[in-house]
Amino acid sequence: MNDRIQRTHNLINLFLQVVEGIKRNERKARVYGDSPPLHPSEIHMIMRIGQNPGIHPASLASLAAVTRGAVSQVLAKLEAKELITKTADLSDGGRYQIWLTPAGKSAFEGHERHHAAIDTPLIHRLADMSDSEFQVIEDFFLMLKEMTERHR
Repeated sequence: MNDRIQRTHNLINLFLQVVEGIKRNERKARVYGDSPPLHPSEIHMIMRIGQNPGIHPASLASLAAVTRGAVSQVLAKLEAKELITKTADLSDGGRYQIWLTPAGKSAFEGHERHHAAIDTPLIHRLADMSDSEFQVIEDFFLMLKEMTERHR
């Protein structure tokens, strides 16, 4: 049993190292396609716009689970970098729609290529697992998700 306790502590430490690595990566600006360096909040907004062309800022805020003010700040940065464009919504004159520019589309596609390269080995490994192995991992992540939601 002592060995299991040690292995459990090692597993928890490994998990915490993964979390720290993710946090470090979330602070880095990266270049995708022909884009200038983009912070994670910027490329994630580009991804949402690319997946929902012509979306309204309020809908973006809802999708991203952030305030409209936060969306406005990121959109201003993306507009300054010429990655998005805004047009008046013809069906509602008080609102506007957001679209990717060609440079924004390049960043969108570059980010998709980036994730395909990173995610493919993991996807293949998970696909090769038995149903019971996969279920253990799924249960583990569901437990972690519940823990984080309980301790907000």
